[in-house]
Amino acid sequence: MTTLPTTNKGWLELGDRYLLRHPMRKAPLVPERGEGIYMWDVEGRKFIDFQSGQLCVTLGHSHPEYVQALCDQAHKIIQTGSTFIAPSEVLLAKKIAEISPAPLQKSFFACTGSESNEMALRLVRKYTGRFEVIALMRGYHGQTYGSASITGRGGMLREGYGPMPTGASFIPAPYTYRCEFCREEGCCNLGCADAAELVIDTSTSGKPAAFFFEPLMSAAGQIVPSPEWMQRMAEICRQRGILMVADEALTGFGRTGKWFAF
Repeated sequence: MTTLPTTNKGWLELGDRYLLRHPMRKAPLVPERGEGIYMWDVEGRKFIDFQSGQLCVTLGHSHPEYVQALCDQAHKIIQTGSTFIAPSEVLLAKKIAEISPAPLQKSFFACTGSESNEMALRLVRKYTGRFEVIALMRGYHGQTYGSASITGRGGMLREGYGPMPTGASFIPAPYTYRCEFCREEGCCNLGCADAAELVIDTSTSGKPAAFFFEPLMSAAGQIVPSPEWMQRMAEICRQRGILMVADEALTGFGRTGKWFAF
């Protein structure tokens, strides 16, 4: 029988042998279990999980109701494929419709934020018949090819992969703390929104299919856009028939104190 590691170092070495490691996976510990806000590594040390399971466990690790719901479903049926719908799927979609602002009513379920943005890209292009999109510099929308193409970050997400899928143009982020358009604190002139309008009018056909944005830019360092910027961007999009796609993979379902941040 193979002897399993008992230390973080041992598990990390075994992982290096058999796993294609994510470039961001640099933590020197290997979590083994979690409860509430805490998690324990394989050596029994206790930590506060400030990531909340990469923002996936809003109610904490191993919440009894979560665990029971998973067990109940596993005892019924585990997978049906795309051919069928499931009662639990319909009920969840109904609940999301009830807490969403009108006219939002329908849901499509995916496993990750990257997949959700891939589907959103396809949906806005199919619906509008246009292929161009705009997104924010510093923004993050995923690591699949399509979602990476609308991610306004360089480095490891782009290096060595060749050209990204075409159609994306980037506009300045509404970064009030380090504003590139207004150097004095508290003097916001919405220069970033003016620049966005210029990019749309000069670098696209003038009518992109959609504007992808994070209501709160998490990976960029918790950049919070001002209400004035949001209103101005909504006006720019309305004038040109541009759909607005709010990526709430990291902010949705109560993480900002409201159901949604948009």
